[in-house]
Amino acid sequence: MDASLTKYNEWVLDNESLARRLENVFYVVPMLVPARVGNPDVVSEVGYSMGGLLKLYHDYILYKAAHPQSNYSLDQVVRVPLSLIGQVQVAAEIIALHRGDSEGRWRMIVALEICKSLCKMVLLLHSKGQVLYKNGAYITCEVPISQETNNTNEYTGQRSGRVFKNHRDAKHTTQEPLEPTVASGHEGSIQLAGEVLHILRPVIYAILCQRKTEQSWIPFLASFSTEILGIACSSAGLEHSNKLSVDPLVAEELRRRKMCLLLYLLRNPFFSSATQPLADNVANATKPVPLLGRLLQFAIDNGLHYYQRRHFYTSAS
Repeated sequence: MDASLTKYNEWVLDNESLARRLENVFYVVPMLVPARVGNPDVVSEVGYSMGGLLKLYHDYILYKAAHPQSNYSLDQVVRVPLSLIGQVQVAAEIIALHRGDSEGRWRMIVALEICKSLCKMVLLLHSKGQVLYKNGAYITCEVPISQETNNTNEYTGQRSGRVFKNHRDAKHTTQEPLEPTVASGHEGSIQLAGEVLHILRPVIYAILCQRKTEQSWIPFLASFSTEILGIACSSAGLEHSNKLSVDPLVAEELRRRKMCLLLYLLRNPFFSSATQPLADNVANATKPVPLLGRLLQFAIDNGLHYYQRRHFYTSAS
């Protein structure tokens, strides 16, 4: 098993582009599985999860090859379960629903939200109140290879001892994980309170939905008010600062959180009482229009309703 895994790791290092294409296979193949083989929702989400997990593993292999001597920090260790949960949470929710009932689904949701919140709290405390960037999970981006990396044309596999050629040069880019937190320069009790509210908000919503019902206004209003208060606290320090000195990633994260407020349009009971009737009226009004009417109805039935039924697609956690 170890020998096969070592050979696979070596293949990934030699064929990065093919490895990335292999990840995409898991996104496409579930669409081709007949419904008689398995529930289409479960099969598709499990396929997406496997593709996401494979991407994380490939990122790890490439990162280790580029940083063979690096030690793992607390942030890196905590982000592992946070990233793993982020890849499997929707599949876990659907499987829990199909194997049990709505109560079992919400138990799974609450457990996952609590685990994620604990990891985020560790990141927040370790960074001394910095702004949590995109929920702290591993997100890779393309960055230019450093001059030191460019000067190293060969590296040796830690297990196999095999020497690999580095064909990249300074004009190319590599995948590096973004930091989980960003310093705003105005860390303090107010910003810390805002980040804590932002982290606890999904847990509050999930627990209240489990205790009440998804159609109750109490979870909706409690979550919305917590989110608004958290954004206000996190933004308080920036409003009185020089805008030119604000880290662009901090401003981007706060804009992202504000945009995520639109997801409340997809959460019950607002969805069932306002968004869904409006969408149905638009679909009925365009039904006589050739092609447009069918396309819009298809988008509502297979897009809007599908994502609305999945907690983790609208939780922004």
